[in-house]
Amino acid sequence: MADIFTAAATPIHGVKRGLAIAAAGSVVIPQGAVVERIYIRNNTANAVTGGIKIGTTLGGTDVLAAGAVAASALVAYSPLIGGANTAADRTLYIDAVTAWNSASVDVAVSYTDLV
Repeated sequence: MADIFTAAATPIHGVKRGLAIAAAGSVVIPQGAVVERIYIRNNTANAVTGGIKIGTTLGGTDVLAAGAVAASALVAYSPLIGGANTAADRTLYIDAVTAWNSASVDVAVSYTDLV
């Protein structure tokens, strides 16, 4: 694993994906990584009612509180948290704020390994 705090270290970038999510799901970000962007693509003509929430706990909103996801849309969000979890991998829980409304979304979480 790269440690950006050592001489000549190059950060490693990565993406974790959750594909065709139509009910609560999750992605795991590696230990020592910080989330940079969250991309959501709606594969249907149904908007997600209330938007998407993402948290470090089940039902949490500490990463993304209510990201609007319109019908057939592709959107990008900056995360609300910025710190890396250096103790363990970090699970991000993904769910609709109100209802999925028969939508199916792809979620890609872009991150950089810091340590």
